[in-house]
Amino acid sequence: MSLFGTSPTEAKAPSTPSRSRGGRGAGLFDDDTAASSGDTGLFADAEQQGAGDDGNHADSPWNMPTPRKHQSRAELIRKLLPAAEVPESYIETFESVVRQDGNDSGRVAAAGIAKVFATARVDADAQSTIMSLLAAGGNASNLTLGRGEFSVLLALVGLAQEGDIISLDGVDERRTNLPRPKLAGLTAEPVLPPIAELAAKPPQAPVTAVAISEAPQIPEQHQAILRPAMDDPEDDPWNTPDMHKGHAHMKPNGLGGAVLNSHSTRSTVGRTGSAVEESVIVTLMPGKEGVFMFQHHNYEVTSQRRGSKVIRRYSDFVWLLDCLHKRYPFRVLPLLPPKRVAVNGNHLSNDGAFIEKRRRGLSRFINALVRHPILSQEQLVVMFLTVPTELAVWRKQATISVQDEFTDKALPPGLEDSLPRTLEELFTKTRSGVVRSAELYINVCNIMDRLVKRTEGVAADHARVAMSLASLTETSADTYATDTNEVPLLNDGLTAMSRHLRTCQSLLEDESKGWDEGVLEDLKRQRDALVSVRDMFERRDRLDKDNIPSLERRIQTNETKLATLRGKPEGAVKPGEIDRAAENIIKDKESIVQQHNRSIFVKQCVRDELITFQLTQYHVSRWNQDWAGERVKYAEMLADNWRRLLDQLEGMPLGC
Repeated sequence: MSLFGTSPTEAKAPSTPSRSRGGRGAGLFDDDTAASSGDTGLFADAEQQGAGDDGNHADSPWNMPTPRKHQSRAELIRKLLPAAEVPESYIETFESVVRQDGNDSGRVAAAGIAKVFATARVDADAQSTIMSLLAAGGNASNLTLGRGEFSVLLALVGLAQEGDIISLDGVDERRTNLPRPKLAGLTAEPVLPPIAELAAKPPQAPVTAVAISEAPQIPEQHQAILRPAMDDPEDDPWNTPDMHKGHAHMKPNGLGGAVLNSHSTRSTVGRTGSAVEESVIVTLMPGKEGVFMFQHHNYEVTSQRRGSKVIRRYSDFVWLLDCLHKRYPFRVLPLLPPKRVAVNGNHLSNDGAFIEKRRRGLSRFINALVRHPILSQEQLVVMFLTVPTELAVWRKQATISVQDEFTDKALPPGLEDSLPRTLEELFTKTRSGVVRSAELYINVCNIMDRLVKRTEGVAADHARVAMSLASLTETSADTYATDTNEVPLLNDGLTAMSRHLRTCQSLLEDESKGWDEGVLEDLKRQRDALVSVRDMFERRDRLDKDNIPSLERRIQTNETKLATLRGKPEGAVKPGEIDRAAENIIKDKESIVQQHNRSIFVKQCVRDELITFQLTQYHVSRWNQDWAGERVKYAEMLADNWRRLLDQLEGMPLGC
């Protein structure tokens, strides 16, 4: 008998049969099982190793099965879909992507994978599942794909688009009929935008000749809008929705798009115009990421019009604003909420109420960007809203330019003469009004915040009174024990009053929440716009400076020196000294021209920003009208509640 209780003469136990699928061998990625000698699947046991040893396994002194040759997961994925078995579109897509986003070894880099995800429009969960399958436990941020792995990627994306289960077994089952993913711009297959995106698209009314003639003319330097911030061979590497290509978005008469809340659906169409503003939704993701001291919140940023949904953290918003400050210092750049707030020496960064306020601030920030006529077209903003990968990873791979928008820009003829001579006076007057208005709006926002909290307190007091009245009904019989005949009627009245006070509490709480998410957000939006303009003027004071007077004095000095040098005998001048003096004069004159041109561009830019800012006056009208409408609605509901109560109190005893 063997040491472990078995005998060499015992019959060998039958092996556990492997799970079959459709009459085939074991599943492509099932757990390893002892396969029979007839298995020929990709994951079957290797050819019987004893074949070279007289083909007799029974001669083994240990009577053990031959160890199975395991292949690495990466190797299995690489060999899963040979090039000869994939559709032609897979090969064409690989060659297209590897040309643009391939590395030196002919493999698709992470940027190419991100482009496939962006054009396929698969959600974040599907992307995460696909990357986990392809990375096979490795670092997904540094993943590169060869032809075989890329074919598996396309097959998985195709399964996701068809709503099928995303798995490597699913790819194996479809080897004879592989799904063909729809990738706009990468394949020839047409891709229709999602139904929700079509619903969000405003009706395209024909533009009349009168409207064209009355529309403000866009300055020439803005017509080419910005050169791309990314040195990318494609104008639209992430395939933003076709509905934005070639659009010259008409500026609405008013700023539509009031804050949506759960209490009332507020129209996003301006009362003075019919254009619908783009709206981006920022949602706080549950839980935190990171380890103990370095945990952070994530936010889901959804743009229905662009058909995108990405995950960003607060530091990503900070990075975007920092880039915009460098590239557009003379534009009205929106404000970011603070990362934390100090209260009595304590920093609030994890308080639930503060986190919600910060989420709303981030929402105001990103919506101000997408509604700006220039910043909304900036490539950095487009990438921030559409790149599905983690932004920190994308920043390492992308070539980002944050050069000032006016650098090396030629001054169009006639631009300087087209600017009014009184432009500086207009800037000074507007700035004084903006500074004062910003202070007032800051004060109004603080007062409105107190009103919200006070209304919540009034609602709580109504609940306390209702509770006390309900308790009175329990003591009425004892209090008026001398004659209890009318106590039931008295209690009925107290119960009715208590019930209606509860209704008042609900109405006041609802109104308070409506103010918090409605008029207060409208006021903060207007406050942010004013403070942004104020900051733009301050940046202009700090950055729009020149040293033209000192350059002119230096040119005059160098010209005098040059004339003196040329008047000297030929041997008395050092070699190259005349050329250096002439070169210095030319450089200083070129610097004067560049600085002068830049100052003209800055003036035009500030003027255009003030024209755009002028539209916020319609937003002032909107929040006033909306707030008045809210007050009327709740006042009528409260009055109706008291009227109904008065009818129910008619039966209370009066003793006369």
